[in-house]
Amino acid sequence: MAKITVRNTSTGALAKLYSARDGSAPKANPFNADENGQVLFFVAGGAYTIKAEFGNQERTWPFVPIGTAAEYDIDSLAQYLNSGVVYFQTYAALVAYLPLSFPSAGIVLNDPDPLRDGYYTNDGAGWVFGRTMPDTIAKLTIAGGGVNTPTAVVGTGVNPASPLVFYIDVASPNTGSVTLSVTGLGQGVVLNAAGNPLAAGEWQGRVMLTRESDGRYRIMNDPASALSAAQSATQATQQADRAESEADRAEAAAGDVLHSVQYEPQTLTEPQKMQARTNIGAFASPSGTTAEYVRGDGTLATMDSSAVDLGNVANKSEAQMTETGAIADALAEKFDKSGGTVTGNIDATGYIQAEGDIVTQGDLWVGDKNVIAEINAKAGFYAGSDPDEVNYPIGAILSCHTTESTVPLLNEIIVPRLHTSKRVVANFGSGALLTGVWVGIGQSIVSTTQWGCFIQRVR
Repeated sequence: MAKITVRNTSTGALAKLYSARDGSAPKANPFNADENGQVLFFVAGGAYTIKAEFGNQERTWPFVPIGTAAEYDIDSLAQYLNSGVVYFQTYAALVAYLPLSFPSAGIVLNDPDPLRDGYYTNDGAGWVFGRTMPDTIAKLTIAGGGVNTPTAVVGTGVNPASPLVFYIDVASPNTGSVTLSVTGLGQGVVLNAAGNPLAAGEWQGRVMLTRESDGRYRIMNDPASALSAAQSATQATQQADRAESEADRAEAAAGDVLHSVQYEPQTLTEPQKMQARTNIGAFASPSGTTAEYVRGDGTLATMDSSAVDLGNVANKSEAQMTETGAIADALAEKFDKSGGTVTGNIDATGYIQAEGDIVTQGDLWVGDKNVIAEINAKAGFYAGSDPDEVNYPIGAILSCHTTESTVPLLNEIIVPRLHTSKRVVANFGSGALLTGVWVGIGQSIVSTTQWGCFIQRVR
């Protein structure tokens, strides 16, 4: 009998053979043909080299195709193979694959970059992206941010732009308007079902939301109300249980009282009523007039001045009350609106208007007394004799030395200072600056070596 040897054509290794189609009974390799020269074995699909040996004779059949595809017609086989569609886990594996014919289709299932997952076509010029995988709904997981500015991510392998609906579990309620940022999708304000920015407490529990065309997110449900309703229902059930329990106890207690005390209505005479009130320490209800009152002992009395002890209060007229005493003292300090003298300070935060003269023996400040110069004796003509004087009165006129290029125009502001000689003022040098604002009122010296002008203090 002939000896049969089966090897994998690609590797040259002995193939693993079986006697049954389902692979339940292994078969030896090599093995002998039967007495009729027939052989039967089962092997995984592939290309095999089969060699038959009998004595010094042998024959080899290379590249023998074996597999379940042999059971299909070509049209059925193409349909079975999904008409040429190939599947790869990554985009890199797809682009490395060269289709046997064109056009061809490919699918990327789980690339590290979810944006590359989806359907592709190849007409011979390379793989072209068609559309994303159809993820209709996806879970968002909060990854950081605050209660009003959460950041979230989608699950592994999900293109953030693909789902139509998202859901997210929120543990901490918001305190105001919420801005959600989804990795790979962008940031947007969250709106409630009515299309308004969220109020405090609307962002909590399980939230269903969609991504609007303008980039904002919109909640499809009302999680806060659902949570509140659930809590209210639970509280209502608990309260009902407590009420029922209290009612049972009250009913039991009432039954005990009814069994132990029997009330029988009685009609009492006036002496009996008086005695009953005396027994419990109560007074009889007096019957008086509107001019009377009930005293502590239960008797009636007339309401007059003696009843409230007004006899101890001095009964004075208005004129008598303003002659002496606290009222008179207070009136003496009042400033008469028709005129008078104020001996203290007057601080006013508003305007003080006067149709006549305001005469003061002290300083009169206009505006902020810490900023604006005081107007007092420093107004008018200067009558002092201090050679170091720098604070001349408003209106004072002085002669000022200048350079040829710094002679001021009429009413042009000039910055004078006391000359170190203490004989003149000038707009140059290093002497002390004069107080206030000064302007030029005319040129005074004109020569090839000396220049000057008259100046006047205006503020």
